[in-house]
Amino acid sequence: MDGRAPGAYIEFVEPPPALAPTRVDVVALVCVTERGPVDAPTRVGSWRAFAETFGEFVPNGLGAYAAKAYFDGGGGPAWVVRAAAPVRTTTTTGIQPADRASSVVAALDGLVVGAVATLSQPGIARDYLVTAVDAGTGRVTWDRPLHPDLNLALTLDVATGASAAAVGLTAGGLPAITVTASSPGAWGDQLEVVSGPGRRVATATRPGQPSGSLVTAVQDASGFRVGDACRITQDAGGGPVGVDAVVAAVDAAQRLLSWTAPLPGTLVLTSPFTIEAATFALAVLRRGAVVETWPDLSSEPSHPAFAEAALTASRFVRCTVAAPRQPDATRARLAGGRDGTAALTTADLIGDELADVARGLATLVEVEEPGVIAIPDLVAAPTPARVIDPPPPVDPCDPCGTPDAAALAPLEATLIEAGASFGDEDVVAAQRALIEHCERNTERIALLDPPHTATTLAALRGWAARHSSSYAVTTAPWVTVVEPANSAAVRAIPASGHLAGLIAACDAAFGPWLSPANRTLPWAHGVTLPLDAAAHAVANDDGINVVRALPGRGLVPLGSRTLSADAQWRFVSVRRAMIFLRRTLRLYLAWVPFEPNDAALASLVSQAIAGLLTDVWEAGGLAGATPDEAFALAVDQSAAASGRLVILVGVALARPAEFVLARVTRTGNRLEIAELPTLVPAGGA
Repeated sequence: MDGRAPGAYIEFVEPPPALAPTRVDVVALVCVTERGPVDAPTRVGSWRAFAETFGEFVPNGLGAYAAKAYFDGGGGPAWVVRAAAPVRTTTTTGIQPADRASSVVAALDGLVVGAVATLSQPGIARDYLVTAVDAGTGRVTWDRPLHPDLNLALTLDVATGASAAAVGLTAGGLPAITVTASSPGAWGDQLEVVSGPGRRVATATRPGQPSGSLVTAVQDASGFRVGDACRITQDAGGGPVGVDAVVAAVDAAQRLLSWTAPLPGTLVLTSPFTIEAATFALAVLRRGAVVETWPDLSSEPSHPAFAEAALTASRFVRCTVAAPRQPDATRARLAGGRDGTAALTTADLIGDELADVARGLATLVEVEEPGVIAIPDLVAAPTPARVIDPPPPVDPCDPCGTPDAAALAPLEATLIEAGASFGDEDVVAAQRALIEHCERNTERIALLDPPHTATTLAALRGWAARHSSSYAVTTAPWVTVVEPANSAAVRAIPASGHLAGLIAACDAAFGPWLSPANRTLPWAHGVTLPLDAAAHAVANDDGINVVRALPGRGLVPLGSRTLSADAQWRFVSVRRAMIFLRRTLRLYLAWVPFEPNDAALASLVSQAIAGLLTDVWEAGGLAGATPDEAFALAVDQSAAASGRLVILVGVALARPAEFVLARVTRTGNRLEIAELPTLVPAGGA
């Protein structure tokens, strides 16, 4: 509308958004995984999506176990932060031991027992397992003698920490491309790449049509693309002449090819010559099976199928082009992948958000969605390193005969790095940092797992007594699960993944005001510490939610308390209901700032809040027989003069019935059952 002419005008505007419920059940797992980006929060929506990005179950990490427990238990979206030790490098120094079984290094950072280290010199690199470390002499002992090609008279580079496997491909003996696993980890050593010819197209100069140094008239320009690397050949008096050129433009109608640089003077432009463009193909194999094919790649940056750009879409590999050359046809295995688990520290899991050290937990500061945080690997039990020797070589031409070891390339042993494990004091310090993170955020709870050393009720109580916060929840003891890769074996894992799944399932069915307890845990085989009713009562008083095996029901968490000493915040459902209300109000009242601060705005906001609280009351999230008994709203008029809109909200949160008693009386020939008021034992709630 113009608006300049006198008159009445009506303009329709969108009403402010309704206060729709928000999710507070999305879990964030900071954990060790087989593969995936390190220190990069990644959202996954299912177990399948997790496995595609972060891999399967590994002995030196609990991430996959926690994720499966979460998704099997009813969990929805999840944020995953993979933790790994960073790359640390040093060099050998001084006179090296002649037995080649150990090395003397300049620094021991990252060199811990069970870690995998890569020792390299120009043209050779080998992985070794650290079996002993002498801090006094700087001597590191390896699982086997160093390779004969490593020259002890020269300096060796030594690297530890998470690293991606890689292999270099050549063209005529010169470096062409380097193929690297898409993420760090020993999983990349399972990959192979096969390079070969890709798309090919050829033409020749047009007879009777002279060619220039920048534009060539050809018989057929179809099939050529900008960025094509071309080989131009011409028969000359002294023999064939070959030069390389890159297509800058294609005019298919006029049958013209333009070049990025003038053709060299070695070509006779008035004589005919042929032009051939070619790309290369790359197949990716994992454990011997083809998992990806890339039939049309180029090493020219201007090409639409430039390998570095195209392979960013690969699930398995990345590529770096050393020079614009097409690699020779070959099959090569990637090597040098390291998990970076043995040298993992609590600092790698927690980071430091106040000092802007974005590692582990600290990377979640800017991620708003998670409402539940778990770090299962913080309490992991030690898992030793392993060396798996390769199978004996088999001569494919004579599989029944004795192979010629000199004729067959030997396979390297598979090194499985040890898992990280921390002392009780380190665990408590890191868990306190996790609690502080949640308290600062105000919209998250921390699922704390007891340390692997807490194998008795006394140890559990001693550990739990060191934490006091309504943002902290623990479930004990650990549970055992059937190993997915071996149904005859079980593994003990912390229960935080199971509890996170139960929270998500309860939220989806009822709401965050329902206690995540008294429901059977899926994918749970047993408990590591069976507790009877008497022990359960003691643990419950300490805020430890106990998992018990109930006849006919399986494993059931019987408790839903926080670790808070304040009776007002004793229950998980109370804290999470307040988190739900806070997050909903914050997100859906974001339109209010800079609106005119008058009675109309206060009334509008109050009505929106009242509507939300009424919905929560009707869903059972608030106590009281009527909405007036469930919540109260008031506007602080004194704050209006200072430009603030303050609305006071009081809610009566529903609390779980922890103790339900019934009296059974036999009168005559019938039974009478009467529910009694809840009795609170000493120290109970």
